[in-house]
Amino acid sequence: MSKLYLEGTKNLKLENENEIELSYYLMECRKKDNQETLYGIQIQKKDGEKVEIENSGCISYSKEFVLQMIHKMMEGTVTPITMLYIIDDIMTEKLCS
Repeated sequence: MSKLYLEGTKNLKLENENEIELSYYLMECRKKDNQETLYGIQIQKKDGEKVEIENSGCISYSKEFVLQMIHKMMEGTVTPITMLYIIDDIMTEKLCS
């Protein structure tokens, strides 16, 4: 069972004058048989009537760590299509430091 919490949105104007909206969510994942809570990320991109959504699945027990990743992604204007690559880079950097 997952719950989503909106952490922020970002509106961008494209060269062709279209506007897209990026929404960044904290995912809270709880397993039925376990009281442990895991956290993940979901990004939604709205371009007119087109909606693109990607989520990371549950990636950490640390809510603070995932929130830091979300805020880095918001600063860098990460889109759904590149989110998993960015998460991989952040996790690799954390493990190797």
